Amino acid sequence: MPGFRAWSAPSTECLQVKVPWAEAKGRFTMLMERLIIDVLRECATVSGTCRLMRISWDEAWNVMDRAVRRGQARKKATPARYLGIDEKAFRKGHDYMTVVCDLLGGTVEFVAQDRKTESLGDYYRQFTAQQLERIRAVAMDMWEPYFKATIKHVPDAAHKIVHDRFHIMQHVGQAVDKVRRQEHRELLR
Repeated sequence: MPGFRAWSAPSTECLQVKVPWAEAKGRFTMLMERLIIDVLRECATVSGTCRLMRISWDEAWNVMDRAVRRGQARKKATPARYLGIDEKAFRKGHDYMTVVCDLLGGTVEFVAQDRKTESLGDYYRQFTAQQLERIRAVAMDMWEPYFKATIKHVPDAAHKIVHDRFHIMQHVGQAVDKVRRQEHRELLR
């Protein structure tokens, strides 16, 4: 028949186009994601942000995940001049993470499983010897594996390690208590 065209099923291919105002597979524009991040920082809770922004917990988490990836991609690979190192317990029991922070910038620089010498060593090994010389001070508790890793990797570390006040005062308190008990025993004789 003239002018008759046979019907065919539509193509199942899908074409994705990159746009400058949103990330691939992102549900929100970059401007909206920025607003969500600002609200997250002010609320300090994901659930509060979800209520205010009327988004799901998964959407908020994905926005945070993309923001962290963008931040890490922009970050220069140099250690901070003033580091803070501590362990963070999570869950019940003794499951720990090693956390390295930039004390001046107020940012978390590195997180590792466990609280072993190797956990902190992984952070230091990502830098050259010249970059590690840039470190001026490392604040940490008196956990021996962190001390060993810092001594091993950071040049002149013995002069750069600063123990935190809480743990020093804890040891001072224990020493004073020990002396007090000895003196008390001597006076009772």
